[in-house]
Amino acid sequence: ILLPLTSKGQTDTEFWFAAPNVTSGHAGNTPIELVIVAQEQASTVTVSQPANAGFTPLIYNLAPNTQEAIDLSAYLATIQNTPPNTILNYGIKVESTSNITAYYAPQMQNNPDIFALKGKQALGTSFVIPSQNTFDNGNYTPIARASFDIVATEDNTEITITPSSDVVGHAAGTTFTVVLDKGETFSVQATGAGANDRLDGSVVNSNKPIAITVKDDSVVNSNCRDLVGDQIVPVNVVGKEYIVLKGYLTIDDQIYITATANNTEITIDGTVVSTINFGQTYHHTLGNPTAYIETSEPAYLYHVTGFGCELGGALLPPTECTGSNQVTVTRATNEFFALNFMVLSGAEGDFQVNGNPNIVTAADFSPVPGSGGMWSFAQIDMSGNANVGTPLFITNSSKRFHMGVVNGGASSGCRYGYFSDYARFELNAVVPLDLICEGEEFYLGVDTIINGLLIEWEGPNGFFSNNYFDTIFNAVSSQTGDYIMRPSLENCPLLNDTTFITVKPSPAAPVPST
Repeated sequence: ILLPLTSKGQTDTEFWFAAPNVTSGHAGNTPIELVIVAQEQASTVTVSQPANAGFTPLIYNLAPNTQEAIDLSAYLATIQNTPPNTILNYGIKVESTSNITAYYAPQMQNNPDIFALKGKQALGTSFVIPSQNTFDNGNYTPIARASFDIVATEDNTEITITPSSDVVGHAAGTTFTVVLDKGETFSVQATGAGANDRLDGSVVNSNKPIAITVKDDSVVNSNCRDLVGDQIVPVNVVGKEYIVLKGYLTIDDQIYITATANNTEITIDGTVVSTINFGQTYHHTLGNPTAYIETSEPAYLYHVTGFGCELGGALLPPTECTGSNQVTVTRATNEFFALNFMVLSGAEGDFQVNGNPNIVTAADFSPVPGSGGMWSFAQIDMSGNANVGTPLFITNSSKRFHMGVVNGGASSGCRYGYFSDYARFELNAVVPLDLICEGEEFYLGVDTIINGLLIEWEGPNGFFSNNYFDTIFNAVSSQTGDYIMRPSLENCPLLNDTTFITVKPSPAAPVPST
C-alpha cells in the first residue's frame, strides 16, 4: 500500500558534514553540539566518521517528536577541519532509521552560529562558493579566517578547486586537484583577514557527490565578533527567486548574490540593479523590511543578519517551487528567539505550532512587496512560546512555506539559519508492479504529495484519473502501455513522468487431442 508523503523541512535519513575550524582564541571553541530531532516516528540515529577507524560510532534512540543535543566537545581535535590544505579523516556522517532534522551548533558564548544540515540536498558535483565580502575577521591567535570545507561521500573522489582569493598553499585563480576517499575532508582557508580576502566565487567540481560547509570566523561588526556560516547546496539546487527578511541588527542587513552563469540579471523589488557573470557577487544593503529578488539565471543568495551588533549568516532557500508543509526547529538558548515566515498568500491563517493554531495567525502577516501578491511574510518573537531544547513542529495545512530562525543576544552572539526545504519539487510515478497477468490488479501512485498538488493520469483504453493513488482491477491485455502522470502545482513547472505497464494475456485454453 502506498502512503502519501508531505513536503517537510530538511528532513532526511542520511547527512554528511565537514565541521569548520573555529579559533579558540576568541571565545574558546566548546561546547560543540550536533542537534538531531526525530519526526513522527521513533528513530535510531548513528553518528560516525567513516574514514576514522578510531572513532566509535555514537548511537541514540529517539522517541517521536523529541530531540537529542549531542555534545561533541570531546572529539574536537578530530572533528574541526584544521590544518587547511591537508587531507583529513574528519568527515561526519549521520544516519537514521527514519526521517530526522539535524544541525551543527558551535555554542561558544560570543562566537556561535548554527549550520543546518541539508541531507541529500547538500550533495552534488558542482559548486560556486557564496560568502559575505564586507566584514573583516577579528585578530586572534590561532587566526580567525574564512574557509570552505569539503567532505567526500565515496572513495576515489577527484575534486578540482579554483579559489577566488589566495588560500593556504594555492594562489588565487590557480586550479588544483585533491583526491579524497569516503569520509575524508579538505579545508580551503583564506590567507588574509580582510573583506577583500573572502572566497566568494571560488569554484569546486567533483566526479562524485561531495558536501561543502562555508565559514567566516569572528567576523567584525562594530564592537562584536561573530561566527558566520552554513552548509551550502550545489549549483543544481539554487534558484532564481528569493525573499529576504531584514533581521534585528543595529545596522542594515547585507545580501550577497553569486552567479552560476554569465549574464545573470538581478532584479530587486521590480528594479533591475545589475548584471553579473559566473562567479561574480553582487552586494546589496537591505534597509527595507523585505527584498524580493529575481535573477535571470540560477544564483546563490547568502544573507548576513543578526541581533544587535552580533552577526549570523545563512544560505537562503529559493522560493520558486520549493518550501515545506512542516518545519521543525528548536531553541538553543534562552535569549531572544524569533521565526521568519514566508508563505504563499491565502494560507496565512493555516499555521499550527505543536498543534496550536493561535500562536502564528493571519494577523501577523503582510504582503511581500514586489511579489505581485503571491507571497506574505511575518517575523514573530517566539521567546514566550518556545522552551530551550523542546522542538517546535510548525505546519501549514493548505500551502507551502519557508521558515528561518534568529536566536541570540545583542552582545553575546547570534544563531541564524533556514530549516525549510531548498529543493525544487520533483514528483515521480510509483508503480509497485509493472508486469502482471490478466485478471490481476495493479496500482498507480506518486512519491510525494504537496498541498495544492493536482494530478492527471492518462493511459491505454482511454484511462483517465485525478487520484494521487489508483487501483486498476481485473486488468486486461489491452491495458498494456504507457501511463503518464501529469502533475501541476500553482505556477510550478513540474515534469511529467511515464511508466510502462505490461499486462500479459491469459494463456489460451488447451485444445483436447483427438
